[in-house]
Amino acid sequence: MIKLQEYKEPQHHIGSGKFLNPKKLYLPLSQHTGRPSSACVKVGDQVKETQMIAKEDGFISTRLHAPKKGKVINIDKWGHPNLKKAECIVIQCEDEEKRYVLNKNTESLKKDELPSMSAVVYRLHFHLSMN
Repeated sequence: MIKLQEYKEPQHHIGSGKFLNPKKLYLPLSQHTGRPSSACVKVGDQVKETQMIAKEDGFISTRLHAPKKGKVINIDKWGHPNLKKAECIVIQCEDEEKRYVLNKNTESLKKDELPSMSAVVYRLHFHLSMN
């Protein structure tokens, strides 16, 4: 077994954080070991949050949706976590401040008041498709 020495000192003092407002998103069409998705947007297109930007292309493939709204500025090969290059859709994100409001205190809900998981998924899908 090969044991590599860890070299975490340069970033050891940096805390974890969330990037809620990135300037650009690089979204690889290859999401797993299956076939890469096929882009259904082109450079210059404006995309909305949750809009499908790539569709499945084969038996083992997946759809890809835009995580944020913005403009498609490039579709090209970029570095991929599998240490190769993969075709990516690059989105220039629009600046926006989103706020999510909790309608009900979930801590006070009783078991019979909780919706079924299918109802939650249906409501979420319906809400997203209406926006």
